[in-house]
Amino acid sequence: MSDCDPAAAAQSYAEGLAAARVGDRKTALREFLMALALDPSVAAHRRAAMGALRTASGYSTLPDIVIEGLKICAADAELDLQPLAMVSKQIIEADARLPDALAAATDHVATLETKLKDGAWDWLLDNPLLVPMLSRAVNISLPLERLLTALRRHALLWLTQNESPCAAHASHPDVFTAMALQGDTCGFPWPVTPLEQRALARLSQTTGEAGVVMRACYESVGGIDPAYRLPAALDERRKVLRDLAARAAAIPILAMSDDAVSARVRQQYETFPYPPWDAPALDADNSNTQSLRILSAGCGTGQGAVSMARAYAKAAITAIDLSGASLAYAERQAEKFAPGRITFGVGDILSVENLGQSFDLIECIGVLHHMANPAAGLAALTRVLAPGGKLKLALYSERGRAGVVAARALVKSLGLRDTPEDMRTFRQELLSLPEAHAARSVVDSIDFFSLPALHDLVFNVQEHRFTPLGLDELLRTAELSFGGFIATPGLDLAAYRRDNPHDPDAHDLAAWDAFEQRHPDSFANMFLFWARK
Repeated sequence: MSDCDPAAAAQSYAEGLAAARVGDRKTALREFLMALALDPSVAAHRRAAMGALRTASGYSTLPDIVIEGLKICAADAELDLQPLAMVSKQIIEADARLPDALAAATDHVATLETKLKDGAWDWLLDNPLLVPMLSRAVNISLPLERLLTALRRHALLWLTQNESPCAAHASHPDVFTAMALQGDTCGFPWPVTPLEQRALARLSQTTGEAGVVMRACYESVGGIDPAYRLPAALDERRKVLRDLAARAAAIPILAMSDDAVSARVRQQYETFPYPPWDAPALDADNSNTQSLRILSAGCGTGQGAVSMARAYAKAAITAIDLSGASLAYAERQAEKFAPGRITFGVGDILSVENLGQSFDLIECIGVLHHMANPAAGLAALTRVLAPGGKLKLALYSERGRAGVVAARALVKSLGLRDTPEDMRTFRQELLSLPEAHAARSVVDSIDFFSLPALHDLVFNVQEHRFTPLGLDELLRTAELSFGGFIATPGLDLAAYRRDNPHDPDAHDLAAWDAFEQRHPDSFANMFLFWARK
């Protein structure tokens, strides 16, 4: 890049680190973005910028030089690109042309085609971050979803009526490929009208590449005949899906039980592996050199297990989950980001002693509350925890999930099942609710934009919730001591300490219960905490 200045970039990076150490996020963001803009070839600059953007907000535009740096980030397979979804959301939703585009989304096919030919949507389709964001992250902008849903519908109807791609598909084929990848990753959450369903039935007569891509915008490429030619990115996705199916069948069974709830939970995650992820969360690679034995209990698709492998250079890591489909995803990702570091196997926490091992560190994030008896699950983990060992646990908060509880009640009242069709219906029902309705808060969650995530959030077959006093009882039953909460978005540890000077270690769960009553959103992202044997 012509503006590359390695020395100035290094200075900005150092100033960003200094600001981050004292909690000055605004300055850290500015300096890290400057370091990225001045020298995006440095991996540390890319990682720092994306990490700062993860929790940033309040900007409606970014300098072109920063956008150029973010484009280079988008080509980095080691980076989690989810922060680009926030960047796209804020920039697109602040654009003065958005209202006109939303109004045009309901236009007649011929009218909208004329506008697309005239470039009325080029401001969106030419956005340099749109394709990488859709290809490798989960969109979190409702207006953008509405525009893309309308564009997909228009392109399908135009193709079936005219047997040729619409203007937008012809001029921006990469956007449609990216929409197909977004759909495949997110379980195709966008609404589908009866008119589209009829058009899809006729689309089988269209065998050209445009028709195949159009179908891939509505259904997984895994189900598309391999004889049909696809763009390279979609063909690679089709190969990945075949590989995952083969892996799932070959995952060894390490420790299973005959628990009925476990069987139901296993089936749901076979159908909806969770969470889909593209690259590890930003972490400090190999920062801990202890030779630990680590268990990831209920590892899902392996994001946490891979992050631990990258953080603990010499650890021996075992990861178990009920779902072979989830483990196949985890195994494939581990081969990319932590090769040879993790042993995966199908296993139930209730039978974890069958592993014949003890562990220095056990991570069990968002799992125990989906068991029939969380206390029994925790007791099983405690039995394989080495003396002096630690557990990293995450459990749902009763107060923090008030909106989810209301959403689950809505699902029940509407008689909806956990099928893709019913979950799409549920999304539209949520959007029709008044803003004041408790369940409407689910729309503000990233999980709203992905059917596997929405299933985990609202349609899960089993859920328990806790208060800090409930955590205290759970830990005492397992003869574990509370080791403190880990900071999560929404949790103000400084405010707790100001309110409770008697508890400088922040370990008094009775005081935490009183604090959460005053601040019920403190643990909306779950209780994340340490426990010790």
